Amino acid sequence: MPRPRSPNRDKALRLWLESGKKRLLKDIAVELQVSEEQVRKWKNQDKWDKVTLPKMKSNVTKHKGGQPGNKNAVGHGGTGPPGNKNAVKHGAYEQIYYEALPEEEQSLFDSIPDSDDLNGEIRLLRLKLSRLISRGDITTFDMFGGAHTREITEAEREKGILEITAELRKLIKTKKQLELAVLKAGDGEPDKTVDDGFMEALAGTAAEDWTDEE
Repeated sequence: MPRPRSPNRDKALRLWLESGKKRLLKDIAVELQVSEEQVRKWKNQDKWDKVTLPKMKSNVTKHKGGQPGNKNAVGHGGTGPPGNKNAVKHGAYEQIYYEALPEEEQSLFDSIPDSDDLNGEIRLLRLKLSRLISRGDITTFDMFGGAHTREITEAEREKGILEITAELRKLIKTKKQLELAVLKAGDGEPDKTVDDGFMEALAGTAAEDWTDEE
């Protein structure tokens, strides 16, 4: 039985591609806490020099933080605690968001299956979608750090669900394209992720499916 593919193998490639193929392998090794020799081996086996990062066109409007009551925050848990800058690196954003969750919602986050490191942001969006479906209010933050809670309207809830669903599909498509690029370049093997039925729900009536389960 073949040994499972290391999640760091794909992450190392992604870090290298996102740097414009300029990042030193030793720096990638330090970030992933693996040896430089291991990263160099992955680079040779997967033929990194022949791989290009897929370019994705986003169909989702990029929102910026705003004043109290700003609808841009719907479906995204508000603009986030002051100072987090809506961290663009999903690892940092995920950690900040996780620490701000109540204990029961941290348990929900931990229960979501995670096949590799690239799924961190997908897990976060899935949690947001679950919260949006089940909760009746949202919290936003003003420029001074004040929190404001108000009831969410059905129109806002529907808009938030559509936006998060679109983001999930885009992230999963990007992940699959990156895996295919590795395969086409050489000896890479695709990750075998466990299908828990989540994307099947998104293909139809996700909100209805989950609401019925509650």
